[in-house]
Amino acid sequence: MTPRADALAALAEQWRAEARLLRERYADERGARLCEAHVAELETTLRAAADEALTLEQAAAESGYSPERLRKLIADGTIPQAGRRHAPRVKRGDLPTRARRPAASTQYDPDADALRLVRGS
Repeated sequence: MTPRADALAALAEQWRAEARLLRERYADERGARLCEAHVAELETTLRAAADEALTLEQAAAESGYSPERLRKLIADGTIPQAGRRHAPRVKRGDLPTRARRPAASTQYDPDADALRLVRGS
């Protein structure tokens, strides 16, 4: 699961907890059913997104792997082929994800600058 999908799954669980609270503490059956309907819609959307078959270029953009590496992962059976011969595709939910490097900070850090001066680097 991607970080975004993880966050959305956590949101669904939060809405389930709110539904339980509405039902058990406030006897608000209508509000609880509304929360549960939202959870069901969100989960349906997440499943549809996970089942979407992506081209290798699209999959590369989402996963951080190159199209060539994804092609090799399909060929060796690490990830299932969702397309057809000579037109490989990968389901979004089957994508491996690479750890991304944190973006470099663009803010000036006077302490780090002073430390560099003291160390002579």
